[in-house]
Amino acid sequence: MKKIFIYGDENILVNYKNALTAVGAQAVFSTDMRKACDCDGLLLAGGGDISPCFYRSHEKNCRSVSLLRDISEQYLLALFERKNAPVMGVCRGLQMINVYFGGTLSQRIEKQYIHYDDKRDTYHEITNKAGFMRDIFGKKVTVNSCHRQKLELCGKNVTPCAFSDDGVIEAAFVKDTKIFGVQFHPERPFLNGSNSGLKLYDYFLSLF
Repeated sequence: MKKIFIYGDENILVNYKNALTAVGAQAVFSTDMRKACDCDGLLLAGGGDISPCFYRSHEKNCRSVSLLRDISEQYLLALFERKNAPVMGVCRGLQMINVYFGGTLSQRIEKQYIHYDDKRDTYHEITNKAGFMRDIFGKKVTVNSCHRQKLELCGKNVTPCAFSDDGVIEAAFVKDTKIFGVQFHPERPFLNGSNSGLKLYDYFLSLF
């Protein structure tokens, strides 16, 4: 059974544990970097905003910033990149992947009502242009959404492969690596309670 390291508290991030368990993997939660060394892959979970200092900007519209988490997850990305190990980013996790490879974020989405609601997930259709998203879901799929920021300039080798109708990057992969991410939450139900997001966790495990 593959062990997947997740930075954070299991009680808060239990949905990720359930998703990984469903596809036959073990989630290892910790803020102790040493425990990551014994794991096979890395999952970068959702959460608060990344500090703009990591993408050469100023804080304008950020919430729940944790410099310790930002630094720790960049260390983890470096560790697993060196091992050529699979890395999956979810929501904030996709944004962290982009920032790690030198990209930037936009702290404001023009049509924010499509992507974020304070009280619940929103849902919208995305178009899968190529790559793993097209292979798994076909040309289009309706996903959940709960984010206030988005990828702006893509980092080195970060390749977008899915977009919302308003042009927001919804998924990307890093060329010549086993690193990818999505802007939505596949561990949570899609529209009408569908659990088809688990196909992305199956894809994650297929990279081993």
